[in-house]
Amino acid sequence: MSSVKTTSTIPIEFFILIVAPIVIFVICSYISPNAINGINNLFTSNSTVQFLFFGIGFFRIAFFIIYNYLIFKTAFILKKILEYYFLQKRDQRKKNQGTIFFHSVLMAIKSIITLFLLFLIPSIIILANMKQIGSVSAQETINASNFLMYLDYSLFGAYVPFSLQQFSHIKILDTLFLSAYTNLSTIISIIFILLLIKNIDLLRRFITAFFVVVMISIPLWYSFPALTPSEMYKNNVTTTTIDENIKNTISFYLEKTSPRNSRLIDTISNIGSKPEEGYYSVSTFPSMHTAWGLLVLYFSFLIWAPFGIATFFWYILNIIGAMYTLEHYAVDIVSGVIIGVIGIIAVNYVFSRTKKSTEYPEFFFGIEVIRRDIRWFINNRSDIFFKIKTLLKSFLRHTILVIKKFG
Repeated sequence: MSSVKTTSTIPIEFFILIVAPIVIFVICSYISPNAINGINNLFTSNSTVQFLFFGIGFFRIAFFIIYNYLIFKTAFILKKILEYYFLQKRDQRKKNQGTIFFHSVLMAIKSIITLFLLFLIPSIIILANMKQIGSVSAQETINASNFLMYLDYSLFGAYVPFSLQQFSHIKILDTLFLSAYTNLSTIISIIFILLLIKNIDLLRRFITAFFVVVMISIPLWYSFPALTPSEMYKNNVTTTTIDENIKNTISFYLEKTSPRNSRLIDTISNIGSKPEEGYYSVSTFPSMHTAWGLLVLYFSFLIWAPFGIATFFWYILNIIGAMYTLEHYAVDIVSGVIIGVIGIIAVNYVFSRTKKSTEYPEFFFGIEVIRRDIRWFINNRSDIFFKIKTLLKSFLRHTILVIKKFG
């Protein structure tokens, strides 16, 4: 890795987020020759394509903000180009400024497209792997699911996901568990925007770690293709015979499940496994909600310690919610924490031995422009909101006058 520090002209993300996923996919294709079907299946769904263009779903709020920013920025750029090249034809100085501005725009576009590909390419490959992993036999999912369920009971003395249903009657806990679990993507987007404002190099680590923990988990998903407790034991999508002890536990606790949790469990199940199509959702062990949540917790402390403390309470509720919604076994949570820690250590080690973003000015130029504009907006928000308020008042006043005149 020391050579990267002295000779590399390409950011380390290129190797981690593009080269590594391709290598993983090639290996998976060798192990399972039909792996290419994962990519074919990936692009047969419009929802999947939309999912990819919003940071595989978990960055959708951040991407929505950035896309809207780019729309307004494009309008600003077009206005500037019009001024420099058409309204100031006789002013050579303005034309020279326009040329510099135009080159800056091209560099920013090139940078943003490159960074977008660093999201898109690993997303495509990882999701293709997920599709392929899900093409396992029903018996493999049964064996893996039963193993995790019995492991839960051996380690914790209970079938934890179902035992947690006893807290459903406490409305505040029910609300907290469900809200924490379902808002992971919102929290991830908040961390993304805050890191974008605070420190590009921390943002680089966060994004890289986000994908690294998934890549580390892929071999485990292949080895333990377990269904969620909901699909395996509540809905029994494999139509297998369930252990009598587990069946009795399920019957006892599911009666206590809150209506809101029941609806969420059913909603998630509807977008999960499709046995009739030969597809099972088996990315259970380890839990990405847990691993990604740990990344959120770690980077929130780096942003601001009090924010990290608040995030800690969310994280505890999130991992409980992952089991409470019957999406994960307790051992999934333990393995998710381990994977998260490994991801953080590995990414910090690699980035400590490579260059900072300032040493790749062209590569990160686009994101630096976005960062600068966001910071400008925050610093001038009072003036901006005042101008917007003034414009709205003026528009409303003129609208009323027109209505009175022609009404």
